Amino acid sequence: NPGEKISDPRFGVGIRQYLFENFSSEITNDITIAISIQISNYMSYINLVNLDVVSNQDENILTIALSFNYNNSNVLEMITLNLDLNSGIVLQQSNY
Repeated sequence: NPGEKISDPRFGVGIRQYLFENFSSEITNDITIAISIQISNYMSYINLVNLDVVSNQDENILTIALSFNYNNSNVLEMITLNLDLNSGIVLQQSNY
């Protein structure tokens, strides 16, 4: 969350602020933009290929899927996070 890193209070996406929101395409778009900005600001050494933020309102789960490569590499990396918004716990994390 922004503010948790004392040396840089702007560091972080702030997923927790969306914890009790009713998810809509606007909210998932806001999260996508926040993640993209943070990657651009703090991880400029990677090239973001694809970023999907999808909500499952029935189960209150938010899925964030990123695919990227390092600037000097053609190897595609993928990370998928499934977040339980009731508990704030990462249910599943997959790295490819």
